[in-house]
Amino acid sequence: MTEDNPIGARSYPALPVIINLTVKALLFALALFLFRRTLRWPAGWLYWGMYAAWSYVNAYVLYRRDPALLLKRLSQAPGVKEPADKVFALASPLLFMLTVAVCGLRADWPGGAAWLAVRAAAFAVLAMAYWLASWTLLNNSFALKAVLLQPGQTAVSTGSYAFVRHPLYLAFALFYLCMPAALGSAAGFVPAAFAALAIIARTVFEDRFLYTNLAGYPEYSAKVRYRLVPGLW
Repeated sequence: MTEDNPIGARSYPALPVIINLTVKALLFALALFLFRRTLRWPAGWLYWGMYAAWSYVNAYVLYRRDPALLLKRLSQAPGVKEPADKVFALASPLLFMLTVAVCGLRADWPGGAAWLAVRAAAFAVLAMAYWLASWTLLNNSFALKAVLLQPGQTAVSTGSYAFVRHPLYLAFALFYLCMPAALGSAAGFVPAAFAALAIIARTVFEDRFLYTNLAGYPEYSAKVRYRLVPGLW
């Protein structure tokens, strides 16, 4: 990133964006290895490395295509207003930290080639989830972290939104459900399942909010029937 972005906004705060991404990546690494209590954890390094690499690549792609959305998602997003959304905003980081903690503390994944293949598959699905998240953000300039209406907001039906109505939440659910297998913790599926259920609940809430408040969303809902999983729900 440079101070002179592609759309000519020389005042774009590139350095604060980089610092924001770096601090978050370091805090994530600290949480992972603090609970593990060792740096000798290849799966942990791979998991963290995928997250860190995606963070920077995704930020650069958004910077090139939608720099305003990048800023809003990192540091300048409007505050949470809906009461139910406030509950989700509080629960999300707690469930995330709980999942990380259990995955770090409980290395109880079964041995054997078949179970190792499951872990490899989890990393593959995780990579797909990162791709899905970036694809979704590139197609929706209104994809903030809070549930609210923005000036000029419309129902997006391109890209991943042509298949499900909430593809970003699908990516988040996959992140959680892949974490225990990737990190080798069967016990981690317990908090990960609660986190995934919280994402499903937030999907229902946001879907109802948009159906009631966003012009064109009922028509979009009739066209794209499924919220998270094509052919299922």
